[in-house]
Amino acid sequence: MESVRNNSSYSLSGKRESRVKAYLKQAGVLTAEIAAIQKQLDSISDHAFSLPSVSALSNTRVQASVSKEASYARLLEEKFQMEYTLKKRCDELMNRRNEIINTINQYTNGMENLVLTSRYICGDKWSKIEENLGYSIRQLSRFEKSGFEKIRLPDEETGFPCAG
Repeated sequence: MESVRNNSSYSLSGKRESRVKAYLKQAGVLTAEIAAIQKQLDSISDHAFSLPSVSALSNTRVQASVSKEASYARLLEEKFQMEYTLKKRCDELMNRRNEIINTINQYTNGMENLVLTSRYICGDKWSKIEENLGYSIRQLSRFEKSGFEKIRLPDEETGFPCAG
């Protein structure tokens, strides 16, 4: 009967560890999304310089300049609206990523913090972390597991569901 309890406890611990890992992995996804948005913003800025001038908006000279200016103003408004939407989304993603970073910093210290930050925030591979920190992958895995045990997910703190 004792072995059944131990297996049950191990199973629950494994499920919790999987939840913590999934929560931390969100940081990598968020980082990729932020980079994609920043690339879009850069592209919009680059294209801003290539917007046609008011005089180039019309091929005919019959149209009134007011119509040309209105078209140009619409183009600028669309550009600014797109930038605003993208920047707002980027801010939301950065806030979520910072929450994950703060969770790691709040519950871990020392090597646990370095390992979790390198692995989940920076997206480093085990071999790079091993090289940078000078520990074997086996020892790094122990630091990671210890960090998982210390981290409290948002739903464990407040009772609210955890993102992820």
